[in-house]
Amino acid sequence: MRPGLWLKTVSLLLAALLLLGGCAQQAPVSSQEEVAPLANDGRSAQVVVGEILESRERTDVLLEIAEKYMADYPNTQVTVMTYATPESLQTALAAGQVQIADLPREQAVSCIQAGLLSDLGEDFARWTESATLQTPMKWASHGGDSLHTYLFPSDLSLPVLLYRQDRMDAYNEGKASAEMIYCRSWDQLLAASEALGDQGKLVFAGDRLVDRFDTFVWSKLTVGRLLDTGFGYYYPVPEGEPQQTVFTQETAAQGAEQFLRLMTRAALPETFSYTEDQALQAFLDGRASFLLAGREAVAAVQEALPEGAWAVRGYPVGMVGVSVVSPYDYRGWGVAADAADRDIVLHFLATLSNADNNTHYAVTCGTFPLHSTSLQLEPDLTSGVFSGEISMARSPEVYFCAQEPLQYRAWADYRPQANEKLRQYLAGDLTQKDLLAWLDSYWMAAFEAEGPRWSTKPAA
Repeated sequence: MRPGLWLKTVSLLLAALLLLGGCAQQAPVSSQEEVAPLANDGRSAQVVVGEILESRERTDVLLEIAEKYMADYPNTQVTVMTYATPESLQTALAAGQVQIADLPREQAVSCIQAGLLSDLGEDFARWTESATLQTPMKWASHGGDSLHTYLFPSDLSLPVLLYRQDRMDAYNEGKASAEMIYCRSWDQLLAASEALGDQGKLVFAGDRLVDRFDTFVWSKLTVGRLLDTGFGYYYPVPEGEPQQTVFTQETAAQGAEQFLRLMTRAALPETFSYTEDQALQAFLDGRASFLLAGREAVAAVQEALPEGAWAVRGYPVGMVGVSVVSPYDYRGWGVAADAADRDIVLHFLATLSNADNNTHYAVTCGTFPLHSTSLQLEPDLTSGVFSGEISMARSPEVYFCAQEPLQYRAWADYRPQANEKLRQYLAGDLTQKDLLAWLDSYWMAAFEAEGPRWSTKPAA
């Protein structure tokens, strides 16, 4: 990589406006002061990168990029260490054994809460290629706290909708546009399901029922009415007022009602207890025409069904024309809070994450491309297993990201309980009022036990 690539200057204002896009909300920066770009000054330094064991191909790509970097900067020694589990890597990070750590979402949140990661906000302002980050990746860079930046993202997985194109085409043949069926929105999907009859059912993994419910509530509220997209169950209140959850809002009740209507009328009843594999199989063998899943399912369907029999699109939108989704997962490179040779560590990380290297990494490792420019470098990314996710990333005015409050200890036991409550709601054994009251009580108890875990916005 040419050293001159980082010799451009970039203003703090431009970087702040960039991070305001999509799901990421940052405090505005008014200074026009130019800042020094990330650089390696050529002095002797060591960079230790910790990755989690995943595949030989992934390790080889990291080693290849490290070797090229050392050829350009012979006084910098880059070592790649591989760890068996995220927990063992976090232990190494805490012990000062690595400067850069490969962290999945939950581990990243844990490291942030433990104070192990450096805030990279000012460093992103010095990284010229941050301007081409895809919107979901900008959101992931915050690690669940929109006022800070903790990660150079390396992957993210968004839920998408797979559907039987052949069945919809057959139904639409010869019909006027107003009589055709579509599946861009939840209402359209419900109408399509009912038009296709018994074969028009929706399936997904039952342990993701809470993710489906979250989307209905958040999409009705919109992200502007969440306290922070990294703490998606809390509602913004004026300073000095008692904290509230989103579940006390009338819009949450409206989202819950739409969720009930779709799930009881369109979903295959067995899907509420299905695994990911069972939901996929129901779609493949024709018992369902709609499948909510991630890219692994897209790859499996692509291999099993002929072209024209199926298609994939972005997640359906809600009542107000937007969709707020919880990524299945994301991961990124964090920098140790006490990293030695920090400027050189960051320069290597910027090189690892630049458009050329990340596109190579994405194609080889099957990860979501970090940069929008990757789509010009590798046009096939827009038509393969990433096509539904890419279409979402290209519509930042429609698709937004949020997540449950992973930062609270209460989250560890939450999802199984919430899924069971939602099954009771769909079966008619729990009223909407009681469901929302339970959700509100659960997360208010978490707040009262631990206080606000989010960053306080600076005073105006």
